[in-house]
Amino acid sequence: MDLMKKHKLDDNVWMQGIFNIRERWIPLWNRSTFFVGMSSTGRSESTNNFFNDWLSITIRLYSFVTKYEAALLGVYERESAEDFASEHRYRQVGHRQALLKNAENIYIRTMFYNLQDQFDQVVRFITKERHIEGNVRQLTVKSHSGRTELFELEIDLEKLTGNFGCKLFEYVGLPCCHFLKVFSKYDILKIVEAFIMTRWTIGVNKLSRSYDKNELESYLQNYDESFTQIDASQQNILASVTDSLVFGTMILNPLIVQTKGRAKTDHKKGAIWKGGMEEAVMKKKRTCKSCRVLDNHDKRTCPLLKTMIAKSRDSNGKFV
Repeated sequence: MDLMKKHKLDDNVWMQGIFNIRERWIPLWNRSTFFVGMSSTGRSESTNNFFNDWLSITIRLYSFVTKYEAALLGVYERESAEDFASEHRYRQVGHRQALLKNAENIYIRTMFYNLQDQFDQVVRFITKERHIEGNVRQLTVKSHSGRTELFELEIDLEKLTGNFGCKLFEYVGLPCCHFLKVFSKYDILKIVEAFIMTRWTIGVNKLSRSYDKNELESYLQNYDESFTQIDASQQNILASVTDSLVFGTMILNPLIVQTKGRAKTDHKKGAIWKGGMEEAVMKKKRTCKSCRVLDNHDKRTCPLLKTMIAKSRDSNGKFV
């Protein structure tokens, strides 16, 4: 709209009509860009279909996360099942169809069937060489039945590269029927590597090595050499430190420790040195309940009580 206003074409009836049907002609300008064959409408419908099965306006955050994870898991499982089917299921191909026999070992199942549909249309076309320059051929591919189609192609028979007017390979990533017709004309019995989109090949979802093996081995070798030098340096440093500690440290005799049972010099001859446990269990002095004196006796062995009892008795041993 800005472009139309800039050139003052707002009131142009023809331009307004072309703008209103833009969804019909704009995709033609995008044929040279890889879109996996999807349109904006198809992508929107695919997204809506993914969410409409389980998403509602009243769903809570926790339920959304768990259901979204379950939905993704379902997608992964379907992709894994499709990968398994593409790699292991038999595809019925005629023995004389060499190009398709080669394609069945390259493409996943869905894209192989799409390629098979393109191959079935090859008989509708005839080819005519327009110009030859070395290994380069310029051709015209024209339909002789069905809807009228006319495309100009160019192919290098030595490098096996070229460009095709319908732009199906650039847009979808799949060789078109015109491509297959030209290859059939020049007896090319295998899909050329330049026209194989890795995205559609068998096993593309499997893990693959993403590094250069030779570069990694060189890196690991340098890594080992560096650590070898570091270890040698550490050993030299440790040896020098150990030598300095040995020559600079004086080692004295151990302290004399008194053992249990040995007589102390300040004790009487024959005295025994008691250990900590023995000293801990020695009887402590306590107060006698009779004489109230802090000593090593109690009421039963109190000497004062015994004296008082002896004085209170007569010569016959009776209490006075």
